[in-house]
Amino acid sequence: MRVTTAPLQPELDRIVAAGAGAVIAEVRWDGHTTRLASGVIELGRPRRAPVNGRFRIGGVTESFTATVVLQLVAEGRLGLDDPLGAHLPNPAADITVRHLLGHTSGLPEHPGPAPRRRARDLADLTVMFAPGTRYAPSGTGYRLLGMVIEEVTGRPYTREITDRIIKPLKLTATRTPTSSTAINGPHAHGYLMTGGRPRDVTRLDPTAAGAAGGVMSTAADLNTFFHALLTGGLLPPAELTLMKTPGVGGAYGLGLEIADTPCGTAYGHRGAILGYSTLSFHSADADRQLSLSMTAYDDAAHAALRAAFTTGFWS
Repeated sequence: MRVTTAPLQPELDRIVAAGAGAVIAEVRWDGHTTRLASGVIELGRPRRAPVNGRFRIGGVTESFTATVVLQLVAEGRLGLDDPLGAHLPNPAADITVRHLLGHTSGLPEHPGPAPRRRARDLADLTVMFAPGTRYAPSGTGYRLLGMVIEEVTGRPYTREITDRIIKPLKLTATRTPTSSTAINGPHAHGYLMTGGRPRDVTRLDPTAAGAAGGVMSTAADLNTFFHALLTGGLLPPAELTLMKTPGVGGAYGLGLEIADTPCGTAYGHRGAILGYSTLSFHSADADRQLSLSMTAYDDAAHAALRAAFTTGFWS
């Protein structure tokens, strides 16, 4: 089925009207690339949102982290069924690397360790269910995977993501988390509704989100990353297949979300971090791609985003 971007601009406009400062998107299909935007850089000011704007990608970071972990698996330096305790001083012996990647570890979603807290500081976390029996998203698990990368390689996980993914793919607008609270380059401001009005929360320290949500990027860079991933440019076939294979619950593999669309199965990830929501999904052959950032301050904008995803692009 051929895709057209014609219905997408009105969908982006509806998202803004429903309660978002801006929406930025890049669509790639049949060899064509279209960049779209709606809304403004900053509420109350007339400057339009930039189509090349940078944004915090939140949980989409997990796909970057998972790719590095699976590269280490392919290199024989790490095992998917290695217990967590084999790499980190943590007593959760039943939790494996596979459990962490697939969000089946039983670890709770947690406000996140400070940048340099180690696994031993997470020892008091209560496992909610037996590992491997249920799917429950856990940023804690991916922050632990960042620590596993560091233990295996002897280098910061940020350096591994940069050297293995960002530099080879020339993702020039993508940055791993640092202590800087600013978004360098063109960007729309992020907002949080407090006291009945949107408050600017653009500046924040992303290091607490770490390997679970701290990366900054653009729609173009995300499309480039997922195209390389899904077409075999970052992982051998066996590891890519594992990444795309649904686990417990049927909608998540090892670092990739799996979505049924009118045009077939799509792979990618959603993400949210204070002020920013991201959606990046792609056909299996990466010939059809959509990456989108929204700075929503009203829940109605999220419903409008879901409509844009299903009817504006995949129908």
